[in-house]
Amino acid sequence: MPPSATPYGGPPTPPINATGLERSLAALEAESHAIREAFTAEEQSDKATGPTYARHVKNYQHWWDTSQAHRQNDDPSHTIVPAFPITAAKVTVFLEYEMTRPQVRQNDV
Repeated sequence: MPPSATPYGGPPTPPINATGLERSLAALEAESHAIREAFTAEEQSDKATGPTYARHVKNYQHWWDTSQAHRQNDDPSHTIVPAFPITAAKVTVFLEYEMTRPQVRQNDV
């Protein structure tokens, strides 16, 4: 994992040699991330969406990490992009994969 990335649950931290603007932007990103996490936790606290959401995030992370490894294997100059924070661009690519992959139903297993 690159030094500027963090595992799920937090925004990236600025590189050690970051400028003042980069550090300020990273602090803003961290604050907005914390606000969103608190909002999400409150919204999900009285619903059964927590386990479903966690499953989707786990599937996304596994797919993203595998996809990035394949991309780097195909093109050694490709720099691995960490799965988190989740961005609109990453979601778009993941949803395209989810909509086009063969679906496995529990009754089919």
